Amino acid sequence: MPYVWTEPDVLLSHQGVKIDFNYQDDGADNPPREFWYGFFSSCADDLDEGSFDIREVEALLPAETRRACRGDHRAFLMALIDAGFLTAYGFMIGGYLCDNANSIRDAVNEYAARQQTPQIPGAVARLTVNGGEVMANNKEDQ
Repeated sequence: MPYVWTEPDVLLSHQGVKIDFNYQDDGADNPPREFWYGFFSSCADDLDEGSFDIREVEALLPAETRRACRGDHRAFLMALIDAGFLTAYGFMIGGYLCDNANSIRDAVNEYAARQQTPQIPGAVARLTVNGGEVMANNKEDQ
């Protein structure tokens, strides 16, 4: 049976960033996924380039913003865009552009760990990312 490409429905367009719905098995006749979105029209399933799980980027915004946006994915995504985390090309986290679910997850985990680590001059922070330990000096030491 022939396969016909259908553009995904757009969830929002804000400050030049377009976020599309993501569909299971790349099927436009399937309902959109509840928590997965994409910043490229061609992104398909959950691990494709351009796809992300909104639950995995919650740590990027302050708790009061998360509470204010609870359940409102559009408002939460607009807050990520306004804060500079979500761009037309992916997530900008810690100076790195992340454009797929795995790199986004790793960068958010590292970012969240850095936010919770006290910044003590001369101290070394130990971060655990996907089961591996990474050591990073505080900014004051660099």
